[in-house]
Amino acid sequence: MWWHLTRTGHLFDSRVDAPAARATRVRFALGSLAYPATVGLAFVSAPLTLAAHGLIALYYGFNQIRVPTRDPVAS
Repeated sequence: MWWHLTRTGHLFDSRVDAPAARATRVRFALGSLAYPATVGLAFVSAPLTLAAHGLIALYYGFNQIRVPTRDPVAS
């Protein structure tokens, strides 16, 4: 969903910097790769799979990116 929203930026608030918001897609793409990898890992080792899910949760829990906004124009 984020990929679609950042593609055009037409649904963003006027304060959001659309090109900077598009740059955050890489962070969210990591989860798209990590979760399927843990499915494959589940066939090898259940404890390693749980550890991988824990690391993914920590990554998303503590590595938050703020919404990129444009600098206010001085009037």
